Amino acid sequence: MGLYTALLGAYSIEQQAQSNSSVNSGVGQKTMRESDSMPNTNLENMIMNSEAKYFSSRDQLLRAFETILIALRELSFKSPEVKEKHREAAYTMMQNPAKQLEVYPPISTFTVIR
Repeated sequence: MGLYTALLGAYSIEQQAQSNSSVNSGVGQKTMRESDSMPNTNLENMIMNSEAKYFSSRDQLLRAFETILIALRELSFKSPEVKEKHREAAYTMMQNPAKQLEVYPPISTFTVIR
């Protein structure tokens, strides 16, 4: 959550700076925030929603990976052969998404089995 907190802090500092830099030189003139940022409010909301989805998915992925490691550790005591088979499968499974992130924008080419 450290990166999320840093990004959120940077975002709020930027928002505060924008609100402090209002242009009020003439009667009836809109502030810079009203005239320049209003169309971007929807874009900012979409970006924040996408970031929230990213952080949520990242956290789920990390928890799932930790669960896999725990299961493999337990299997190593009970059946090293079965553990090795599943370790190799997990290694291959983790390599494929990592390869997809090497290309920008990442392209989803796999399906989730439920």
